[in-house]
Amino acid sequence: MKTGHGSASCVMPVSRFHHVPKGVAMHEYIIKTPDGYLYPFAGDLSLTDDETQAGRFSSVEEARETAESRGYYDGGFEIIPIDLHASKPAQH
Repeated sequence: MKTGHGSASCVMPVSRFHHVPKGVAMHEYIIKTPDGYLYPFAGDLSLTDDETQAGRFSSVEEARETAESRGYYDGGFEIIPIDLHASKPAQH
């Protein structure tokens, strides 16, 4: 993309909301464990009872890998989709 300042070019970040077909739900994901929700704290992860503080992950795979890296395995956690348009748990 030309910037208008000589021949320099600039790559502009593309919004993840760019070109999303109308009606397509966009989600982030949070992890709920029996101990609480995983959330970022001091460069690491901790636990909270407050769903609004839960760390958000961009994919189910990223959430699963994070939960498993903390010792939670299938059946030991729930990945909950968050509707980005409503910023609350999606209906599933």
